[in-house]
Amino acid sequence: MLLSATVEAMEAMVAERGTEMTGWNEGRLDDLGERVGRIEKKMDDGFANIDRRFKEVDEKMDAGFVRLDKKMDDGFARVDTRLDALNGVMIRSMWTFGVGMLAFAGTLLGLFAAKF
Repeated sequence: MLLSATVEAMEAMVAERGTEMTGWNEGRLDDLGERVGRIEKKMDDGFANIDRRFKEVDEKMDAGFVRLDKKMDDGFARVDTRLDALNGVMIRSMWTFGVGMLAFAGTLLGLFAAKF
């Protein structure tokens, strides 16, 4: 549709000049159609290549994210283990401190009871 509008415009321009348009015959239009078809095929092939490359990049990124997730999970597991150990030490320290305070309070109470 666009091509026919262009050809009609060209014919009108040639008619205004008073010369005859001899260059645009069916053979040249067929050649133009073939060239457009080849260009369209090249573009389709190029877009297919771009799609393939995007798919490759997506697969590489997905694999990278899987590796990163594993590294992060392993790191968090190590931190969890260390925090659990620290928590155990803190709980034992609190119990030791609590028992020590009770022993100290009992000793003070015994001293006060002995003095009075």
